[in-house]
Amino acid sequence: DKDGRLTGGDAVKFFSRSGLAKDALAKIWAIADSSRQGYLAKPEFLKAMTGIALVQNNIPLSLETVNEGVRKGSGAPVAFMD
Repeated sequence: DKDGRLTGGDAVKFFSRSGLAKDALAKIWAIADSSRQGYLAKPEFLKAMTGIALVQNNIPLSLETVNEGVRKGSGAPVAFMD
């Protein structure tokens, strides 16, 4: 709907393409949507994508590692399955 927000349902469809387990994606969502708005705006989306990259690269997932990855730029590629 072009409002700049990614809702939970759309996020599930998009983030599931990462190949990560649902429990990992749920933890990533909880970190990215820490204010529990039920959607991700651009800053929260960046946190979620950083979290996905961290998990895909076997880097421990926590609020601290996600924030550090966002601050530095994770440098880790995010691989999505076609």
